[in-house]
Amino acid sequence: MIKKRKKLGLDPGKRNVLYAPTWMDGMGNSSFKKFGLNISNYFPEEYQLTIKLHPNIYHYKSHLVKKLKQKIKMKKNILLLEKSRKIYNIVPVMVASDVLITDVSGVSHEYIAFLRPMIFLDNQNILRILYGRGRTRIWKTGDVVKRLKELPHIVKTNVENPDRYKEIQKDMLKEIYSFTDGKSAERIISAIKMLT
Repeated sequence: MIKKRKKLGLDPGKRNVLYAPTWMDGMGNSSFKKFGLNISNYFPEEYQLTIKLHPNIYHYKSHLVKKLKQKIKMKKNILLLEKSRKIYNIVPVMVASDVLITDVSGVSHEYIAFLRPMIFLDNQNILRILYGRGRTRIWKTGDVVKRLKELPHIVKTNVENPDRYKEIQKDMLKEIYSFTDGKSAERIISAIKMLT
């Protein structure tokens, strides 16, 4: 884990927490505007926060990215993975992270395979509440934060007690993925051969 963190430019001496919000869609699903812009004010200094923004946030809300950069420029324990760093694949960052903070992003469905703690930011958007309930089913696999002032305590709790939701995560993992035997590539090859 230490080598992986160094390679990604992360502090190898600190536990890493990854914040990966979904893009700012018309449904108001993203936690970035409500939580992401101020997360640095509440994040515990003893851990590293790595922020991986959705590419569409850069494209459509670049003014908010500039605000975030201003807020975190003096924070030594916060790293924004920029487009210029050419880290488009989030998987290596997930591997090097102890906890994921997200919202309704699909990254939670990938991260659950690690069976590590997840924290979900609930911006309580009325459109999502009315029309997107299914997108929050995975929230039962971790803590849900409604106010940023709750975040320091929740982060520490998850770092210190990483197995609190493990059994629920295992059940959800089986629900999301039909196979977890590591043989998916072989099944794909077999299916392709049958078609040719």
